[in-house]
Amino acid sequence: MPQPAFTKRLVSIVPAFLLLACPMPPIVTDPVDQIEANFQQALADLNSNSKEWQAVVKNLEGTIGGLQGQVDETLRNDVATLAGRSTAKLYTGAGCTFDRYSGQARQSIQSMLSRYKQLKKNKCLEVSGGKVVVADRPECKVERANVPPLLCAVEPTTVNLSVSDAESWSTVSLHGFGLDALDSRGRKFDVVMVDDQERVWPIPETRIARNLPHYMATFSLVGLGKDLFQRKIGKIQFRWGPDSQMIGEILILPWKPQEVDTHVVLGPSPAYYPPLIGGDRDFYTKSDRPTDYVHKAWLKLSSDSTLLIGQSFMSAIERMETNPKNKTIALGNSPEAIWYAAPKGWKILSFLPNLDAVAQGATTDHLCLSVRNTPAAQVASFKDCIDDGGDDVGRTTRQITEWRPLRIRLRQTAPPWLN
Repeated sequence: MPQPAFTKRLVSIVPAFLLLACPMPPIVTDPVDQIEANFQQALADLNSNSKEWQAVVKNLEGTIGGLQGQVDETLRNDVATLAGRSTAKLYTGAGCTFDRYSGQARQSIQSMLSRYKQLKKNKCLEVSGGKVVVADRPECKVERANVPPLLCAVEPTTVNLSVSDAESWSTVSLHGFGLDALDSRGRKFDVVMVDDQERVWPIPETRIARNLPHYMATFSLVGLGKDLFQRKIGKIQFRWGPDSQMIGEILILPWKPQEVDTHVVLGPSPAYYPPLIGGDRDFYTKSDRPTDYVHKAWLKLSSDSTLLIGQSFMSAIERMETNPKNKTIALGNSPEAIWYAAPKGWKILSFLPNLDAVAQGATTDHLCLSVRNTPAAQVASFKDCIDDGGDDVGRTTRQITEWRPLRIRLRQTAPPWLN
């Protein structure tokens, strides 16, 4: 049934009246919905094929970048930055997989989309001069959530302080994506040392090389070995954001002393001439008038266990003499001598053989030199000359100690980087 004329007039007048009474900025709906759909499609593509994540990001840049005048400038810049990073030839070793890179791109796109949705919900997208801009109202101050950097590989993964070659762990390389990302404070990731009590010491910024592509960074531990050891550092962590979110870590294996065996040939000692204690210096040695002898030798450690000190003893005593005043006696200890010194940073833990040597008996001849064997001792034999005829003490009577080769066990006291 046709409506009365006054009714039609009232319907047409009411919207106009409301618009005049409550002016509202025009809200963009069509391009807004399309942009949101583009982000949703990019996320779906990343979920279905992570290996093509770089192509997906590049396609999103083409779609959003082509909407100049119809999309928020901040959004375009964020997409362009993500796309620019995605064109690099990224590290693909260790834990840096397609899935992880794709996941990082997904987080970034999701963060952009969340901000975009909030602007849309707050009706903050306005047309000004033919371009879509964000309205200058309090509810339109929407920041994009900062996405933490991806740290997917660290080389080396472990710093072993027991390795004497500090150069093998002095430089640590980091691989990832967006390692130059800033947090809400405008700061990049931190590198900190953590001890066994969870106390934290920052690694100085001067040791971190950040002037590299966004997917790589390095830091230096040169000269820090002593700090790592003395502070009992158990790990190095990489933290990001005001809440110190951990994005990765490496283990610090504590220094433990190494033990090694070394074989040392000592060789013969210099001839030792025992001093005269009594008598006329002449051993009147015959088959029925022997001269008794004693040879001894030993090795000992110095008080700090870094030196192996050797010493020997010899005595020669005329057994029978018609005149007691002429009974010749020669005996004494040789001076101590260093036969082995441990390398710097090491000490002597043990040595074999470690049995003191003794050889004793009597001689009735004038054979020089004679060999007196000592089985299983530190000394293989003593070579002596006791009575060569004439006044022998101080001139001919002597002893040469033939040391056996030793197996010395060493224990490390300090690595080179700790000295």
